[in-house]
Amino acid sequence: MSNSIDGGGEELERNANENSSEMGGANNEVISGVDNDDDNSNARYEYSYGDDPYEFNEEAFDLLAYNDEDVEWVEFSGWNQEQVDFLCSIDWERDKNVISNNTKLKTLSIEGDRGILGEMDDKRMQFVRSAGCFYHSIAGNRTLKNLTIGRSMLDTPETIKILSPFIENNSNLDHLVLGKLVLDSKSVTKLASAVSKSNLSTFGLDCCNGMTGKFMTQIMDAVGVIGIQNLYLDKYDMDDDVGIALGKSLCKNNTVKTLTLVGEIEYHPPTIVGSITPAGVAAIAISLANGSLEELHLDNNRIGPEGGEALARGMANNSTLRILKLGRSNIGGGIGLAEALEGNTTLEELDVSYALSLGQEDTLLWDMFFSPLRNCALCRFNLRGNTIGDVNIQTMVDSLNTMMSLTELNLHQTEISPSGWITFFDLMKTPGSVLERLIDLSITGGDLVTDEVLVSVASALVNNNSLQQLCFFGRDLTDVGWSALEHTLCNKTSIDTIYDSNHTLGYRGMIMMAPLTVTCLLKLNEGKDKEEVARQKIIQYYFLEDNDGNMHELMKMDMEMMPHVFGCFGRYDVVSQEGVRRRQTAKRVVVGLELIYRLVRGMPALFDPLAKARLLCKRV
Repeated sequence: MSNSIDGGGEELERNANENSSEMGGANNEVISGVDNDDDNSNARYEYSYGDDPYEFNEEAFDLLAYNDEDVEWVEFSGWNQEQVDFLCSIDWERDKNVISNNTKLKTLSIEGDRGILGEMDDKRMQFVRSAGCFYHSIAGNRTLKNLTIGRSMLDTPETIKILSPFIENNSNLDHLVLGKLVLDSKSVTKLASAVSKSNLSTFGLDCCNGMTGKFMTQIMDAVGVIGIQNLYLDKYDMDDDVGIALGKSLCKNNTVKTLTLVGEIEYHPPTIVGSITPAGVAAIAISLANGSLEELHLDNNRIGPEGGEALARGMANNSTLRILKLGRSNIGGGIGLAEALEGNTTLEELDVSYALSLGQEDTLLWDMFFSPLRNCALCRFNLRGNTIGDVNIQTMVDSLNTMMSLTELNLHQTEISPSGWITFFDLMKTPGSVLERLIDLSITGGDLVTDEVLVSVASALVNNNSLQQLCFFGRDLTDVGWSALEHTLCNKTSIDTIYDSNHTLGYRGMIMMAPLTVTCLLKLNEGKDKEEVARQKIIQYYFLEDNDGNMHELMKMDMEMMPHVFGCFGRYDVVSQEGVRRRQTAKRVVVGLELIYRLVRGMPALFDPLAKARLLCKRV
């Protein structure tokens, strides 16, 4: 089924437009910390083999032929004409063992699309023949651990026929995701049989057509036989029969730990495509009372208030779920869910971004939402895109302050005004506030982060030793706001004030609008040794800045102290302003040597015996 998105739809379309033109001009997004994209639905495709995958080309193929240990992850894209042409150019009779006999390749990702070849039947047939040989080569491999086929290059029966022996007999295969299959009875039976004889811990069927309640039961029976722990069924149009069959199977299953049923968003116009029905959610919710689920991802679904209430009933007696993600799933007011979480000690992450239907004027209802969450065990709380307004700040903060485990909070794209954000950060100055525990905080953007807001942020962070990542936008920030943040990061009044400055708020990513001085300080704060961070700031901003700064203070020290001064200042520093300016990786440089050089030039008595004698005579 396909549904138009209510609430957040305009924002979704605007985000899509911004993303499509991201490289075309200046980006006013200001990020201190991690990327602000909160969609983690593709996290399962990220593997730890090397920094980046090899593209399927001649270089990668040659390395595979040599069984090179560096080639552990390869990606093939049917959308890439060069990769398609190369696939078709391989003499598979001669090179069929390049992949099947390879023992170093651990991860293979395939995204095929025959449409790239247009209507040229001869090329299409050559591609299909080559793709079949490619799949047979994969099927012969017995050391591959992860296989993802986002879109098969062959039809479903042929794909499953070729891969079934591989699934059954490769004892090392741990992770298998197949996408965009067209399911029929014979194919499902064969696939379920192969899965039931495998060693898989992770299995996924993404965006497949033809799923029925009977087919779902067959798949889930196979999942239960071998104790699969992670199950991915994303981007489906699941009718009531399929959802209910899944829920009933989960009630009998005690091995599945992670279940994702993430719908798909089409941005033009903003529409959810692929979704589970409220009845399906209700069936899954029943399994929460006696199941083994630890993670449930239901982002981008039309759950509705009915599904939200069903989830609340399931969560009321649940003691296993650690992560619940409901972003853009329209669960209604969420009050029932909040009440179900009262006293819950296991849920660590709750994502209700763009999911609550409460208006900012519904003060009493927001009170009813936040109050049950007091003292809950949440570590990560995503409220992005909900209509939280200025009148709701006090209630929200009162509740957040009681969450002693909370380290990540997302309040991006709420309806809090600049004056509301000033109130928020004023409340954060209270001893024992949640800001003393937060590591990652996302607030708002656009015209809502003014100089006055940034001054309030800077003031709240003066004595903060917790917050490492801060995400916000600001279109019209001036030196007034940036100077306040710079002062918090490095109060240059004295050595003591620099030492007591904020050495925690860090920089990751690119700050397009921040002055270089702020960027350098944030980069300095990335250092793990905060004593070292303070030392570097003292050298750079107290002694070296402004034409030797306060060098005269060192010259007044006793001679006996100089070896200690040289030893302190001569250690390695790890930040280069020039490197930050060019957005390059900082090189290891010894900024302290510049200070020693200037100190030596200003104190010749240290090395000139005659000057030293004259100095001693003056003292006598």
